[in-house]
Amino acid sequence: MATLTEVSYYTRKVIMVTVIAVVLMMITPVLVKIGTTLYRRLNPEPPPPPTVKYGKLPKINFPTQSFETNPTFKLETIQGSLPKMPTQGKVYVVGFNQSRLLELQRVRDRAKGLGFGGEPFTSDELTYTWTNAPVPESLVANIVTGAWKYDFDWRTEPASLVSTDIPASNRAIDLAKAFLGRMAPLPQDLISGSAKVIYMIASASGETRQAQSFSDANFLRVDVFRANMDELPFVTTGGETSPIYVVMNGLKTSNKSERKVVAAGYQYSTLLGESATYPFKSIDQAWSELTQGKGYLTKYLPEITIRKAYLAYFESDEPQSFVQPVFVFAGDGNIIGYVPAVSEELIAK
Repeated sequence: MATLTEVSYYTRKVIMVTVIAVVLMMITPVLVKIGTTLYRRLNPEPPPPPTVKYGKLPKINFPTQSFETNPTFKLETIQGSLPKMPTQGKVYVVGFNQSRLLELQRVRDRAKGLGFGGEPFTSDELTYTWTNAPVPESLVANIVTGAWKYDFDWRTEPASLVSTDIPASNRAIDLAKAFLGRMAPLPQDLISGSAKVIYMIASASGETRQAQSFSDANFLRVDVFRANMDELPFVTTGGETSPIYVVMNGLKTSNKSERKVVAAGYQYSTLLGESATYPFKSIDQAWSELTQGKGYLTKYLPEITIRKAYLAYFESDEPQSFVQPVFVFAGDGNIIGYVPAVSEELIAK
């Protein structure tokens, strides 16, 4: 027969083993989950093959450039090398207006809202031009792409140069978006996107230059940019400027809260929501193409130091059938270089 001491000893052993078993049962799922997560991070599943749904894509519409000598490039990123980039990404289809007659009537109505009441003239039934003689202003609109451009010859209005009642940045952005919205409601990604204000000095000769300070300016320009998509920014031909912009001076209109707009432009790629995935060239290949003069630069510098590289979607100044990703190389002096990201064999020649 077991003694009381033996019973007490074995009871303590059973309790200890039971506690250990319960603890192991509790922490084992946690450890398994942590281990699985760590393994997946170190060994991620490869993405599905690119769909290449639209076949070969058209080349991106970069403006033509010609330099007497190619710049020399130097790479000085924080990590000391080019960053790791995805091997594939999305390409989006751009939509165009299908009903020309309906769109022409809509544009006519909007033109009246800007003071153009007469009939427009056209040479191709795509692009229509309104004038407003004797006022030196014009409105040009494309009824298929939705692009439009407004111009006023401010050189005929000497008061433009002496007025310095320029709105502050936030007010200028509100005024610019309100003017753009008179031609058509702004898409949500322009409403929620960023905007940049540049203060300028205009002279009687028609030249403009950036003002050193707000107090020196008699003109300003507001550039409106699209919000990020797929966690990627949109970049433009001008780099720091947008194909969606408004230029105004300090003259007040009949509505005293508004300012005189002297120029405006709107080129926006309307996305249909349809996309496909395409393979990318490597970031090393893109860098090689840039240094060989096969990319696009927002301006020319003889020596270029690149500090950062990333992916973005390109918004062209001209109508485009697809919105495609580009590799962006940003450097000193606010210079930016673009190289198409989609593999070269999937670009139409």
